[in-house]
Amino acid sequence: MNKKKDLLETYSDLLSKIQEKKSLSIFESFLIPIIARTIQNIHSFYLLYNNALYDNSVVIIRLQIDNIIRMTAYEYSNNNFIDDFLAGKQINKMKMKDGRRMTDRNLLNKIEENDRGIYILINSFYKKSSDYIHYSLSHIKSTFRKGDNNEIYANIPINKKDFIKEDREELLNAFNFLSDYLYVELKSKLKMNL
Repeated sequence: MNKKKDLLETYSDLLSKIQEKKSLSIFESFLIPIIARTIQNIHSFYLLYNNALYDNSVVIIRLQIDNIIRMTAYEYSNNNFIDDFLAGKQINKMKMKDGRRMTDRNLLNKIEENDRGIYILINSFYKKSSDYIHYSLSHIKSTFRKGDNNEIYANIPINKKDFIKEDREELLNAFNFLSDYLYVELKSKLKMNL
């Protein structure tokens, strides 16, 4: 898939540009693992997706959203965010500038305040992917189907024909959109012209 190659090249170039610098800011040091994790997510998503492991590929979408949320955390944090983070404090236990905890929900709300359109898409993917992180009705629905006579049968999804084409395309489009969005945001925050 060309998109996988494009994403890998884009993120690898970004990582190389940062690593070429003689000294890194603390913020850049915080973002490098997000970029590295994103590169791993790209490899993982396409490996799972291309092998028709769609339920598992949704988990990688959730990890991409987590990268976006964690990057957002820094922006709305108190001045001691990096120190607390490097000391091992969980982000969801830290406070934002407005005093609220940095939960995923509160950080998603901050994204909504800045760009309602992006929020709607990210929040939609967040909700859907969270259903696959935790054992839920989504797993039941992807395993069982109704037959012609309303009989229930197990449909263990193991190849592309076991999945609805639109659902597969939605997964692929969601991952690519989130990866592109994350890249633009990272580049903007790093103030890099690539």
